[in-house]
This record gives sequence, structure tokens and C-alpha cells, in this order.
Amino acid sequence: MTEYCVPTAAGEVSFTEKRSEFLGHVRPVESEEEARAFVAEMKKKYYDARHNCWCYIIKDGPERYSDDGEPQGTAGIPMLEVFRREGVCNVVCVVTRYFGGILLGAGGLLRAYTKSAKDALDAASISVVRRWVETALDCSYAAAEKLKQEITAFGGIVAGLDYGAAVGAVDRLPDQDSTGAIQNALNAAGAAGGGTVYLPAGVYRVNGALTVPTGVELRGTFESAHYGNSTERGTQIFAYGNKDNANGAPLITLAEGAGVKGFSVAYPEQGYTDKEGYNDNETVHAYPPTVRANKNTWIQNMTMIATYTAIDAMTNRCDNIVITDVTGAAMYATLEMGHGTDGGYVQNLHFNYSGWVQQWRYPNRPGGDISSDGVTSTNDLMEDYTTRVVKGLILGDVKNVNFFSCFNIIVAEQIVLKSDPYTGGDFDGVMWGVAFDAATNGVVGTAGSKANLAIVSSMGVFKEQQGGYNVKTLPGFEGRVSLYNADAWDARSNLVYVEGGTVNLVQYFSWCAYEAECFEGGTLNILGTTFVSNNDSKMSVKNAADKWHIPVSDFLKINWIANQGASSETDQIQIPAAIYHKGAKGKVVGTISCKQNLYIFQEDGAKVETKFLGTQFVPGE
Repeated sequence: MTEYCVPTAAGEVSFTEKRSEFLGHVRPVESEEEARAFVAEMKKKYYDARHNCWCYIIKDGPERYSDDGEPQGTAGIPMLEVFRREGVCNVVCVVTRYFGGILLGAGGLLRAYTKSAKDALDAASISVVRRWVETALDCSYAAAEKLKQEITAFGGIVAGLDYGAAVGAVDRLPDQDSTGAIQNALNAAGAAGGGTVYLPAGVYRVNGALTVPTGVELRGTFESAHYGNSTERGTQIFAYGNKDNANGAPLITLAEGAGVKGFSVAYPEQGYTDKEGYNDNETVHAYPPTVRANKNTWIQNMTMIATYTAIDAMTNRCDNIVITDVTGAAMYATLEMGHGTDGGYVQNLHFNYSGWVQQWRYPNRPGGDISSDGVTSTNDLMEDYTTRVVKGLILGDVKNVNFFSCFNIIVAEQIVLKSDPYTGGDFDGVMWGVAFDAATNGVVGTAGSKANLAIVSSMGVFKEQQGGYNVKTLPGFEGRVSLYNADAWDARSNLVYVEGGTVNLVQYFSWCAYEAECFEGGTLNILGTTFVSNNDSKMSVKNAADKWHIPVSDFLKINWIANQGASSETDQIQIPAAIYHKGAKGKVVGTISCKQNLYIFQEDGAKVETKFLGTQFVPGE
């Protein structure tokens, strides 16, 4: 593969200097014939002009220029130098001058023709063209999947498969690092005062790191959220740099007022387990963040596959940040945000590890194959890892940032509230439709945090038998977590676990979440909430008594209330319960428990206000 820079499209500018009007035109071309034809076209169109000066550069071909009657060296050469400096080829430029009656002198002419060519190129913008080596390979049906994996492992694309007597694959492989070419284009756009660097569809190998200057957008082909399905290849960056160096330079660093849009990023050397005894390609590697944000930056229509930390909005203050339609699969965190960030919005941030598992094009995907131990499924290894380690949103000092429709599946923690490591401040804001599925914990409030988080219309589905909580606050948490019009379900899940701060469940709907537990230092308010018991999933009285620290005799009383006929500690029951330990505080007001009463247990020293408790029969249950 080779790569070079060309004008993205046609560019036109005009300006007046001492009554002389200059018209600059830039066009992308593929041959000298096309360039000469354009020069002739411009001369015909502007036949009445004093001068039509021109130049062109053809890749692996000639460079030509003309002063067209201007003093030698004042027009053609300065125009040509513009394109040489920018590293642009396959380009033709014509600058037309209508003389205004005032002589500009040699210096004035040089500056005017240089400006015309540069401004016209900026208007056209610069793109990187990548040439691929295309080969045709034949293999047996049995080896087809392995062939596809090998091609993608080298950063290639399987362009097509022909299933005849044998399988014929057409592949395109990148043959060099694109970091320098992309960065040169970004720098050129930044030096010009801003613009768009467009990456056409294809795979770009990036061994280093990229910086997007102020006013510049790095853009690919996608116009919406995507996972890079086989029918929609688009623009893809394969990242290889800073493996096992989480503190290294991010893959993409955004300067203030810069952005990325419309391409995928994948990490071909990333693994999916932290257990010992597996080879390097299976082991999770810590990489720097895929994108490090800044003030007034945007991250849109992106996919980040096998990233370690997808978006870092914590290292820099990121006022007025915009994150929309970003998908992927992360091995540590989807988003870290803080540093006093004030203003912005995060919308449709959806991370699902199937985005890596289900796409064969991504190297070393955990697609359900047997791992190197010869026994364990790669998919099982990844699921074990993500439910123990991976976080969704890690939030420090953030104000006035609106979160809409953010979703994570099969993670350890969906939202982590922490005291900001840079400012010491805390999150304060509202989220709408922030949900998780098959996760261990929903919201986790950590020690030292004074966060104030309100979530409206959320959903929580717990990982079966994982033993997590929709909200879990740790000792030393001093903030408040409020869930409004939300719900959670899974018969084996717990509801909330409060060891610090305040948790409010307001008009909450709990499917089969059998325990809400509050300890000294915590406040749990359950207001207008509905609990639904599930008799099909039970736990033993003895185990429950051990977990809840409640005497078995009390559980026999609970069982009597539930009318399930248990007579000994070996019998099984499940009923909704709110457990307040010594020193805990809270309210249980206006609640409804379907099928069975809500059992409220208060240890001596707990302070709980109860009011308007009831039971509702649900037909058909």
C-alpha cells in the first residue's frame, strides 16, 4: 500500500488586492492531460483577464507551471511551492488576475499568487489516498474462516469470497504505517486555520499517535453510529501504538475546538482475559485512551473496538463537549469525565462487547472459539473479565452535562461516582435513559465523593447469579443518588446496598429484586415504589438469614406473611424486603408489593418512617 495527499474536491476563492481581482481555482486530477484540459478551460472562461497563471503536480509524473506574462518567478513558481510544501499531488491550480491599474511589484505579486493558491487548496481540503495491494487466494472450505482471520490480523480487508469448488478470497492489505501521512494532513489543515481531513474508506495502520489541531476535524465515511458490519466497511484505523503503556500518548488527542467523526478504531493486538496461562494475543493489554477530549471538542459517529479506555474527558477540562452516536467494546472504561467540565452533552453512547465478538473482520475477536487452554471458550473468558473489571461511565467533577440514552452491557459497573483527582469536586447532574444489561452493579458511589446524581427513566438488568446491586454506595460516600421512574429486574439480583450517603428510589419498579439494604451512615428512601415478587426463584431461609443477619425465627414470621407454608430453616422463600441495620435512616412511603407484602426489617437503632404500605394482587401472576 502507498499513500499520498490530494485535494478532496474542487476549491475556489477570490480576493482583491489594490484593485486587481484574483480568482484562484484548484482541482484534483489523475493525469497531465486532465490538468492541461482544466488550464485550457479556465483560459477560455476568463479570456478577458490580463493573466491566467497556472501550475500542476502529477504523482510519479511532471511538475509544470506558467507565469502567463507576469514577471518571471512571481506567479507560477510561488503557486507550485504551495503544493510542494503541503505534500499534495495530482492537483492543478489556475489563478486568474483582472488588472486594476495599480502595479503590485514583484513582492506584491508573489504574495498575491501564493495566497490565491493556498486559499483555494484550503477550500478544497486535503485527503489521504491509500493504494492497496490486491491478491486472490484459494483455500478449502475448512480453512476459509482461518484465512479471513489471518488477513484481518495483518490489517487487511477481505473484499469478497467466491464459494465454488474451493473458497476464493480477494484481500487488500496495508503495507505501511499511516501515522505520518495523516498527521501531516492534520498539521496542514491546522496551519491553514482549520478544515477537514477526510479519510476515504479503507484500513489505515497507525503505529503512533495523532493530534487534531484547533479548528480541524478528522473525518471518515460513516454518517451515523455503526459497528463496521461486513456490508459497510467504511473508514477504519487499526491502532498498534503504546501497547501496555496506558500513560502513553492517546491514539487521538483533540486540541481545543477540534473533533473526530465517522470512522472505526480497532486494536488488533488486544486480548480478552486477565487470567494467567494464556498467550499474549489473549491477554488484555492496557492502552492509552482512544480519544482524549478537550474544551469545545466533538466525538461523533464513531466505533471503538477492543479499546482499553474509549474516551478520556478527565485529563483535560472539557467544557461544551459533544459526544454522540459512539459505539464499541471497551476493556477498562467507556468514558472518564471530570476536571471541572461544565456544559455539553453525551448522547447514544452504547458499548456492547458483541460489537467485537460478532465481527469477524476484527483481529483476535473472542468469537466463541476455544482458547489456548484447549477447554475454555474465548467468549466466556471475555465475559468473565468484563463483569469483574469494565466500567461504563467514571465521573468526577462534572456540571451541566446532559446524558441521554447511554447503555452498557456485561460490565462490572455502569456508573462510578468518584472525587475528582484533579479538582477534588464531584458530579452534579441529571441523566435520562441511562441503562445497563447483564451487569454486576449499576451505580457505585465511592468514598470521598459528594456527587449528586439523578437518573430518570433508566433500566437495569443484572447478570444472573452475579450478586450485584442497582445502586451501591460504599462507606465514606457523602453524596446522593436518586432514581426516578426507573426499573430493574432479575430474580437473583439485589436492589440497593447503602453504606454511605443517600439513595432515593422514587416511583421505582423492581422486578424480583429481593433486597434493599441500608447500613449506619446511609439513608435509603423508598417512595411510591412497586415491588414484584417472583415465586419461581427462591433462596433458602438459612442462607438468607446468614446474609441479612436476621434470626431464623423472624424468617419463619416472614414466611407466614408470605403464606408459603415453610416450617423450617431448610424451606425456601423469596419476598421483597427492605433491611435497615443499626444506625441506618430512611423512609418507606406509598409503596406497593405485588403478590406479597413488602417486609421491612429494622434493627434496634435504625430510624425508618413507614407510611401507606400496601399489597396489590396482579391477575395472571
